[in-house]
Amino acid sequence: MIVLTMPSLGCPPASGRCSATRRRGRPLGGAACWLAAALAAPIAADAQPGVRQGPAAPGSRDAAGSAAAAPSPGARSFDQGRGSSATDFPLSTPGRSLRPGFKPWERPAQQLPTGLQGCCPVTLRERQRWAPGDPRFAAAFDGRQYTFASPREREAFLANPGRYVPALNGACLVTFHDEQRLEPGEFDCGLIHGGRLLFFAGEERRARFRSDPDRYANADLAVRGRCLVSLLEQRRDMPGDPRTATHFGGRRFLFVNAHGRSKFLADPASYLNDPRLAGVDPTLRLSAAVAATDSEEQGDERASADSAGERPQFAMQGYCPVSIRDEARWVRGRFDVLVTLGDLTFRCASTEHRERFAGDVARYVPALGGYCPVRFTDDGDLEPGSIYHSVELPEYDLLFMFAGADEMAAFKADPGRYAKADVAAGGACVVTQKKEGRSTPGSPRYSAWHEGLRYYFASAAYAEQFAAEPAAYAAEK
Repeated sequence: MIVLTMPSLGCPPASGRCSATRRRGRPLGGAACWLAAALAAPIAADAQPGVRQGPAAPGSRDAAGSAAAAPSPGARSFDQGRGSSATDFPLSTPGRSLRPGFKPWERPAQQLPTGLQGCCPVTLRERQRWAPGDPRFAAAFDGRQYTFASPREREAFLANPGRYVPALNGACLVTFHDEQRLEPGEFDCGLIHGGRLLFFAGEERRARFRSDPDRYANADLAVRGRCLVSLLEQRRDMPGDPRTATHFGGRRFLFVNAHGRSKFLADPASYLNDPRLAGVDPTLRLSAAVAATDSEEQGDERASADSAGERPQFAMQGYCPVSIRDEARWVRGRFDVLVTLGDLTFRCASTEHRERFAGDVARYVPALGGYCPVRFTDDGDLEPGSIYHSVELPEYDLLFMFAGADEMAAFKADPGRYAKADVAAGGACVVTQKKEGRSTPGSPRYSAWHEGLRYYFASAAYAEQFAAEPAAYAAEK
């Protein structure tokens, strides 16, 4: 296991001097330097992104305002879940208390505990450094209030909160797994492993995790990833769909479908406190207790979807796919002009844009429906892509969105490996396969999108035959 140690910010040396430079593996001097450097970093302007590549990624400029170098695909600075390595960030933060800001999808009257001591979770996850959040840019998720370095970081968080919040809301995974109790993790004793923020209650527990990461990495996954709604209501042991992942009480829950998730969020306490689950996952009682405590502290009798921080999700973070492809403009779609394709809901800028979308779905739906093709190909994970990490490849006439900068760099290094993540039959024409018994390469020029898969055809005529009767030719998922 390769362990990379990141320099610490905010740990004042004995002299208390503030150094303007940082040597490899050594901290910047003093909390004053940490705060001064953070305040000196410019807040990125909310510019309209281009179509060939999405807007500048959160935290992609340094304190001088110069663009950060793209990471080398062969020299990742932290583990993205594609290897056995885990990355240390022995970072400590000075004690700070920031006033919670506006809560975008929760009732704003209640004050929530501040997550990560008010530091920006997006900067920590993407750049492995602690940066103070600004109370003007805040969001609530799973009973915690998070603040962000700029509007861009907040936007990235809202698109995929699960990527940025620490596992178990910052409690120690090892203690939870081995002793079935919640013990706060130490912020100077953490890892980024499998693309997730993990904290531990001391170096001994972190070392225990490093020695056997597979044993502990999913300790926060409730009921071993099975759907507890199906288990209780239908007495069926069904695996959950990663696309339904929901955080509640610091735990991750998976469900068979969106309907199961909705039923759970309508009354989570009734499921978590069901005695039939005691023998299946005894740690659920801890989640119920945490949720009840958070609800009581907020003055709310109900631990519902609001306190969990869940809200309706829109594909592409609500941007209009037609405006992006046809006009090279990133424009927010309207809430009343929607196109729904299975589990994906797209917002369009106008009714005319919606008509264009419906007339050529394959052109406007991004690759893998907006999920990251790199995470899906390498790990089998369906993780939402970000508008700040997006690329359009002319040869595929398609927009690709990625979970982060490392995934986008991996794609650029080897696009052929990832570009067909959602293409059926390996890109062969399914009509000639099933109708004529021969395998013919399809072309992106003649394409269709059906039930989450993209189909290529040998000619426009074959594409029309598929459109007339898709069920007769559709490939098995």
